[in-house]
Amino acid sequence: MIRGLIRLFLLAYFLMPIISIALVVLTFVQIRNDVTPVIDSANTAITTATTTLEREVRNLGRNFAPLVRTVNGIRSALQKVVNFLRDVVYALIDAVNGLNLACSIGGTACIPKSLNVTLPTLIDFSFIDNISSSLTNITTQVNGVFTTVGTAVSGYISMIVLALVVIVGWLVLTYILFFVMLYKGLWKST
Repeated sequence: MIRGLIRLFLLAYFLMPIISIALVVLTFVQIRNDVTPVIDSANTAITTATTTLEREVRNLGRNFAPLVRTVNGIRSALQKVVNFLRDVVYALIDAVNGLNLACSIGGTACIPKSLNVTLPTLIDFSFIDNISSSLTNITTQVNGVFTTVGTAVSGYISMIVLALVVIVGWLVLTYILFFVMLYKGLWKST
């Protein structure tokens, strides 16, 4: 009776590491199966959202393009008027300087020509292109992160499973060798 109980304990002793390793392998496989869909889903959702946002920003830029062209056309026309007025003023200054003897002979009492008026850019929608470029960069980085994490999780899980398979092999070999010794020692002696 005691020998049978000892045999059951020995059997449980040898099966427990194998069962625990199998549970660890199943746990890691389950973790990978649970994490991978979440990562893939998040990657798809973020990519879709940023693509939609980028498309909307580009559409916004295209919708403002006529306004930009109109305002820049007005600016260009105003700049031509300013240039014409400056040229007229410069012509008057040249005429006055020509009539002024001190300026014509000695060059001392001349009216300077320093009327340089340029109109600033009235509308600048380059921020739309900057936003679009930033969204593209964000999408690229997010895709890179999710791809790297997914690959790393799969790779590490595979390495851990492989390591556990090696440990299981070692335990099985130990089990076989120890069982042979027990068989020779306990069962043959009876």
